Amino acid sequence: MSYDEELIARGCKHEIHVSEARSFRGCRRRWYWHFRQNYNPPITPKPLEFGVAYHLAMEVLHNPKTWKFPHDVLGALAEKAFVEECRRQKKEYLRQREAYGMDASEEEDYEERVTLGRGMIRYYVTNKLPELQAEFTPTHVETSFEVLLKDEQGNTIYCKCSNCRLVFSKTGGGRWKGNPVVFAGRVDLIVHDSQGDYWIWDWKTAAQLAQQEVFLELDDQIARYVWALRHRLGLNIRGFIYFEIRKGFPEPPAENKTVRLGRSFSVNKNQTTDYETYRNHVAIHDKAAYESGAYDDFLTYLQASGVEFFRKFVVFKSDYELGQVGINLLLETLDMLDPNVRLYPSPGRFGCQTCAFQVPCISKNSGQDYEYTLETLYEIKPPYYLRRQLSTEKRGGE
Repeated sequence: MSYDEELIARGCKHEIHVSEARSFRGCRRRWYWHFRQNYNPPITPKPLEFGVAYHLAMEVLHNPKTWKFPHDVLGALAEKAFVEECRRQKKEYLRQREAYGMDASEEEDYEERVTLGRGMIRYYVTNKLPELQAEFTPTHVETSFEVLLKDEQGNTIYCKCSNCRLVFSKTGGGRWKGNPVVFAGRVDLIVHDSQGDYWIWDWKTAAQLAQQEVFLELDDQIARYVWALRHRLGLNIRGFIYFEIRKGFPEPPAENKTVRLGRSFSVNKNQTTDYETYRNHVAIHDKAAYESGAYDDFLTYLQASGVEFFRKFVVFKSDYELGQVGINLLLETLDMLDPNVRLYPSPGRFGCQTCAFQVPCISKNSGQDYEYTLETLYEIKPPYYLRRQLSTEKRGGE
């Protein structure tokens, strides 16, 4: 076993994640406090982390072992996973707050989000899953990876920071020249299409769907994942598929308080509905108006420009692009590991507004005792990758 393999097997490695790289680019002061000194801002627990619960449901839906199960079975399994995670989160929320129950508004919000998630799952299973099953086959779901980083001469990059030295000493010590540096992360899904090409699949829930895909061409997160998984799994991954899901599902139209222009139901364009849901509802509950054509204009609008609930972007990455991705990752990693790295704030209207380190940053700028602020208001925890989770720096972390 080589030196690198032995240390990695012992857990002696320095992990680089996209979250840390983005924090480094965003503000070096914040990055240093959070990722090097391990200060963690207090996190207010939430009764439901919707994205986490929904991702678990998607993981169940796209499990390679059950991919060809009947749709109703897959949907039931996904809903079960979603609801169980919601209940687990609620229980943990109450435990952290040392409470027996939520107040009325919290309970109402929690129930509404559970209903939202279940409705989204059902709509996805009915309206999108059959199409995807015909085109793609999942091969890996929620896959973690790590790739050993080497310089341009093929030499392993080592880190000698205090965290790495401490981990090394706790696992037996011995000859040490630094802990090997790896690029690590996790992808939602890997699929292959009907042509046999592999793609990384990334899904996101959003209040509004993106209108342009230019930002995806420049997105370094999944581009680096494509680069890494080519090395880690040896698959010819061609790029990634970004699948965006609106936080919502089609609902029947609102009923007018009085009949307007012969219609019993609203034709407000802001309604969360789609062509089929709207047409089927008015055809049954306002049959005469539907058959007379009173809803024709609005139905035409829904067909052409109605609310979208899914949007899929396919981004191909050439060999040249991936080569550049690897070079940029190497250069950025070397900057972050440099013991003489220059530290300074990067003030900005949007970054500072949401930053979790506003208070100590203002203290440092004004010459006050910012270290006391860090020590009293923040908690020191082991590096995020040793806790086997991504950065908890939700506010201003990237």
